[in-house]
Amino acid sequence: PDGDTGTNMVITLRPAIMSLGDTPDVDIAKTSLLVSGQTTLNAQGNSGTIFSFTFSKLAAAIMEKVGDGEKATTDLEVKDFISCLGQVSKLMQKAMDNPVPGTMLTVIAAAFDEDLARRGPSGDTVYRGIERVATRLE
Repeated sequence: PDGDTGTNMVITLRPAIMSLGDTPDVDIAKTSLLVSGQTTLNAQGNSGTIFSFTFSKLAAAIMEKVGDGEKATTDLEVKDFISCLGQVSKLMQKAMDNPVPGTMLTVIAAAFDEDLARRGPSGDTVYRGIERVATRLE
């Protein structure tokens, strides 16, 4: 490894976080597209590019769930967000023929695994955590 993965991830994500401002838009579609666009524009190195790809695919999955036009909604239920994460996990798993365990692709795929988010000790914790955040945002 080249040792700059964390640095590249910070360089890639920092402008996206800064663009959210003090009060991020409550519209999940707008917010996900903003983060996707900023991470794509500011991707640094291989790890930053993979990281930005993750946000791009997450935004696409969210847009698919919330819809557009007259039937669009500005929010997403926790179960639907987990489903979006699951879609990204599957895409990340397919990104390479033989991804090396512990690399960006496998870590993101495992972190976003929909089944793990719904079951098991760590999955229960993640799911409850997301639910608590969602409840506080309401």
